[in-house]
Amino acid sequence: MNQCVKCTISQLGVALLAAGALVASSYVLKTYEMSAPARLGVALSPAPFYVLLIWVMVRGVRMLDELRRRIMLESLAIGFAGGWLLLLLYNRLEVANIGLPPMEMDWVLFLFIMIWVAGYGYATRRY
Repeated sequence: MNQCVKCTISQLGVALLAAGALVASSYVLKTYEMSAPARLGVALSPAPFYVLLIWVMVRGVRMLDELRRRIMLESLAIGFAGGWLLLLLYNRLEVANIGLPPMEMDWVLFLFIMIWVAGYGYATRRY
């Protein structure tokens, strides 16, 4: 397996870890009663995963050849535009007052990451 493929796999793995950490900390904060310092620790617990994600992504993109950079750019564009579109549509449905719960920020980043991963799969198959 070449270095670019390993880097891409690590990027996707760290992105999934970051999303999982966010969902887990959100669940813990909503489910359990804790002291203020404990709540602060749980709330900030996903931060190291996101710092690691940024570092892995920047390092990984620097090592990519032109084709892989194009695939990554396309997957990030799909992730950003797709996430933005879904959030916009969900917000419109909230404003229409059809009974949807408010969108929580915990799920927004998770949504963007999942669409980015799907966009990567699409862009990889396309090229």
